Amino acid sequence: EQVHTLSGKYFNAETEVPNLLAINNKGGLNNYHFSQAFLKLLFGRFDEAVTEISAAEKYKDLILGVPLGNYLPFMVALCHFARHLESPDPKTAGILRKRLKQISKLAKQCVDDFAHKTLFTQGMLSAVQGKVGEALMQFQQALDTIHPDINRFDKALCSFIYARYCAVVGFREMAVLKLKESRSLFEWIQATAVVDYQNSLLEEMDVSSSAGGLKDFSVSVSSSVTHDGIDLFSVIKSTHVISSEYELNELLKRMLPVIIENAGAQKGVIVLLENNQMFVKA
Repeated sequence: EQVHTLSGKYFNAETEVPNLLAINNKGGLNNYHFSQAFLKLLFGRFDEAVTEISAAEKYKDLILGVPLGNYLPFMVALCHFARHLESPDPKTAGILRKRLKQISKLAKQCVDDFAHKTLFTQGMLSAVQGKVGEALMQFQQALDTIHPDINRFDKALCSFIYARYCAVVGFREMAVLKLKESRSLFEWIQATAVVDYQNSLLEEMDVSSSAGGLKDFSVSVSSSVTHDGIDLFSVIKSTHVISSEYELNELLKRMLPVIIENAGAQKGVIVLLENNQMFVKA
């Protein structure tokens, strides 16, 4: 029932944590608090996630150089950013800058595992600084950089945080899209409790937009953030269309609605020149 708590068949926190404390097992305590932070983050308990990752940091010297230790700076950044979205904290920017330096150093050692973490942390910092356009592009670049076979969990987690950010700044359509992408990845991982939680969020967002609930997540493309005359939301949607479709005719059919929407037009066609003749392709 307490899906956000590390307790079950193989580990009972009520009995095991006191034992770890009694024998001063700092490595075990780090693992416990780190795992707890993950669970709190995945189930939207962001304030508790910060508390848990802060506890895990007490033992960071014990785990430097191992995968868990290397993941710690990014996890700290994620937890603080997620909490900032709900309760803005002026200290968050400083925390993100510090973690970004650490993650950037790790990226030089392992590009596959830390290039996307660097980009995503840059996006979080831009978001905290109020640079919505930059944040959106950096988040998307980070997701596009993630290797689908090596870091499927990272992509699922980052898509979830990205969705939360989009919801906060009013990009309901993008929030739904990213949340569905996250859900799909967690389904593949067979994280059923997370999938159920994300389904409840999607239902809540649908109710909010259709019935005027507690928060209005709705947004029109014409009111979305622009940069140098470019509608960023439409650009990001376009990248999704292109990356998911390789057959030209189908790609053109899927691209046309995005182009029409971004141009503010009612109708449109795509005409290509082939053998010195013009052909309507979509």
